[in-house]
Amino acid sequence: MDKHNSRFRWVVFFSVLFTYLLMSSQRTAPGLITEQVMKDFQVTATTIGLLTSMQFLVYTSLQIPMGILADRFGPNFFLIIGAIVTGLGTIIYSLGTHEVVLFFARILTGIGDATIWVNLVLILSQWFKVKEFVRLIGFAGMTGSLGFLLATVPFSAWIDLLG
Repeated sequence: MDKHNSRFRWVVFFSVLFTYLLMSSQRTAPGLITEQVMKDFQVTATTIGLLTSMQFLVYTSLQIPMGILADRFGPNFFLIIGAIVTGLGTIIYSLGTHEVVLFFARILTGIGDATIWVNLVLILSQWFKVKEFVRLIGFAGMTGSLGFLLATVPFSAWIDLLG
């Protein structure tokens, strides 16, 4: 199948963008409930800072290994696994009963996060022509920023509404 001319490539494009949108929102969403987490788990702002930075530390440290693995085994598998691991981390975080569980959940979310961008770029490079690819990478980056916004205004309104 000629991927560069397939109509299915747009389904692929919007699927990976949706995955990246959700992942981006997970980077900032826990910041909305900082006060509640501090109160419920009786932790300090220092602990919250460490908890928040765990995802970014794991994300950063896995970028190069993830690129090597994606080149060797292909990006589709890792994008799907990354989305699943991120989802598990989010669920565990929301059900956490102890601060250690929250740290574990943020580590899982960081592992999932590390797989998303590298594999998104590889998948788009396989499905789109060079001229399209450059423009679509810009849209992908913009989608990440939209995910950050999604994690603030709508989620904040939702929290205010539901508690």
